[in-house]
This record gives sequence, structure tokens and C-alpha cells, in this order.
Amino acid sequence: MDADTPQLVAHVNHETGDVIIQAKDGKEVKPPTEELGLPKLDKLTERIARLYEKGALVSIEKLTRIPPLDAPLDPKLFGDASEIQKRNATRKVSMRVSIIDEKTLKEIEKCRQGLRTLLTKFTFSLADNMHWMPDTARELFESELKRVNDEGQKLISDLLSGDVDAFINAKREALVSDINAMYEALGKKGQVTEDVIKGVIKSLKERLSKAQLGNISPKLSYSLVSFSRRDNTLVSPWGQAFTLLSDIAAFPRKALTDSFFFRGLKVREDIPIESMNVADDALCRDIETRGIKNRCRNELELLCRIETASMESKDRCELVCRILDGDSIEAIGKTLREMKSI
Repeated sequence: MDADTPQLVAHVNHETGDVIIQAKDGKEVKPPTEELGLPKLDKLTERIARLYEKGALVSIEKLTRIPPLDAPLDPKLFGDASEIQKRNATRKVSMRVSIIDEKTLKEIEKCRQGLRTLLTKFTFSLADNMHWMPDTARELFESELKRVNDEGQKLISDLLSGDVDAFINAKREALVSDINAMYEALGKKGQVTEDVIKGVIKSLKERLSKAQLGNISPKLSYSLVSFSRRDNTLVSPWGQAFTLLSDIAAFPRKALTDSFFFRGLKVREDIPIESMNVADDALCRDIETRGIKNRCRNELELLCRIETASMESKDRCELVCRILDGDSIEAIGKTLREMKSI
């Protein structure tokens, strides 16, 4: 170390969490943030900021998603309009056709939509369609996603036996019969033209070929996000922070009171609860405690009261943090009543 460089020692105040920097002679040294004139973070702001650092936004790459394996039929081909509007009244017609039996199609579609189901179990919401995943949950999430994708790919592989053209040719006669039956049911005479049949078959082939070659689940991307301290009459970070905190608090409480909460997962229920415990929730330390379900229901009801109360979002965040810290329902409820009366 350069002899001219002052030797500094850092001390942490265990009560406040403040870091005090002292020079060798014992004099306190101003931290860089103070030198730059940056305001000191309050405890709640710092807590939220550190929480944001423990995860990332998860986005679905839409261009990698395979389309549904049934194909749309344009109502115009049957002499009908896809949409008719008369002032405030609207009529819409939607038609689809498939060469896969209904049971198998439903099973494949369940796997195709499996990603969205898993996102509800392994992410918390920051806002509408904004999924935030704790780093501690990513490995488990991706393992479950791989399982769902493998199950879907096996269904498709068993169905097509590696030959899309052969599968379509084997189903062509039944497909033409079904389309003509629909044509007749709509009061049309004769049969649909060969061009219509070719168009439908082309669409079905494209869909089946994409499903055969790619993953049934779309690809994902992870993006780091930080808590913004900007707060004025037009912008506030606290609404988003409350949404995240509320979701974090609700997760284990819903999991322990809803027997269908983890439906579709192939892991023990305590594993996702542990992996999603990103805020050191006091509840998760006492899961086996007698009466835990009743406590969960009461705290979920308290979360609803906090959400609907007329107060600032930052105050809501403070109350949710108290739930996570294990403060009593009675004490939090009292504070909530006092805030509402102001």
C-alpha cells in the first residue's frame, strides 16, 4: 500500500446497519455518497433495494413460441363474416380445425401452456405481465420447465412418428369430411373447394413441423432490475414495490392453505416454498407450528385490507414488511386502523 494512502477501517453499527469509516487516527471519514451530496437511504428503501438485487425479470421470447396445433378457419370461406358490428353490439365468429384427437390435443396444449403455469409458481409480480424471479428459484424452475417440455415433445413424437406428411395424409380424408360437414351445417350447398382444403393442410403442416423441430416451450430471457428512488408527483417506485412485497408475503400463505396451489409440479411442496423465500419470511421458520393454516388465512386477509386501505404505497410496504418480520396481526391491524383514521 502507498505510504501516502490513508488507512481506513470500517465499522458496522449492528442496530442501525450504518457503516462508519474511520481513518487510522480515529477520525470519522465521510462516505463517498455523502461527499457527492447523495441522500442517505432510509431503512425501508434500503431493504427494498437489496430485495430487488436478489432476482431478475423473466421475459418470454414470443418469436420462439410454437403456434397452437389446431389451425384457424376463416369464416369467410363459408360465406360468413368474422365480425359484424351494429352500433354497440358486436358479433364475432371463430372457427378452428384439427387432425389430432381432442384428448391428445388437450394434453399437448397443456404442455404448450406449461410455461405460463410455472411462471405463476416461481415468480412474483412487479406489475401486469412483469414476472420477477428470485435467483434461488431459477434452478428449480428450469428443471420443472425442462420436464414439461420433454413431456410435450414426447407426445408430439409419439403422435407423428417422425413423419408429418405421412400423418397428415392418413388424416386427410377425415379432415375433408369434417370441413364439408361444417359447410353443410351452415346451410351451404355442395362442398368446399380444393383450394380451401390445401390452405388448411398447409397451415396444419407448418404448425406440426415447427412443433416437431423446436421446443414446445418458448425461450426466456432474464434482465436485472433495480429499485428506483425517484419519487415525485408524477413518478413513484412504491406501487411496484408493494406489488412485489405483497406477492412475496402471499406466496407461502396461499401455498399452505390451498391444496391445489402446487398442482402440476413434480416436487415436494416444501421445496418451492423454501426457494421462493427471498425475504426471510418469519412464517417459513414456523411452517410445522400448530395452527399455521389459521395464521396464514388471517394474514392473507390482512394483506387484502392493506391493499384496499386509503394510504400511500410506501406505508403499505412498511406494513407488509412487518408481516414478513413476524409482527402480530393485532399490532399491524392497530397501526392500519390508526393510519386510516388520519
